[in-house]
Amino acid sequence: MTLGSGCSVSNVRNGENNRWGNINFGSYGDLANSIDAEIIGSGGGSALTVTCTEDLASTLTLDGGQSGDAALRYMKNAGGTQQIAYRLYSDAARNNEILPGGTIPIVGTGNPQAIPVFARIRPEDQSVNAPTADVYDDIVTATLAW
Repeated sequence: MTLGSGCSVSNVRNGENNRWGNINFGSYGDLANSIDAEIIGSGGGSALTVTCTEDLASTLTLDGGQSGDAALRYMKNAGGTQQIAYRLYSDAARNNEILPGGTIPIVGTGNPQAIPVFARIRPEDQSVNAPTADVYDDIVTATLAW
């Protein structure tokens, strides 16, 4: 038998092979204060779950989303006329920002590893503190490479 090196994502729901998780900031009336959230894996866990071959170096890259730039990601409303800036982080204290196109290094253990992703909406990143009432969303593409 021959085993090759590789990685897999194991917390997706049946039929959602390419949807790894969701970040829900909830409902608010304005953006005057910081709003925090974290990823909920599609399988219901509190993080992305990755299994890589033992000692295999890999990276998880998170792009800028559908409307991001070099510094921020943006959720847009349904009409695409308003946006809310947000940031992603690799730690709960939100000190280690994952910039658009940034990576999270992973060294495989041969067992499932939780890869948490945290988010924050900061008032100082917004063009207005009370944008149009609507549902705002974005899609961030995650690429796992080894």
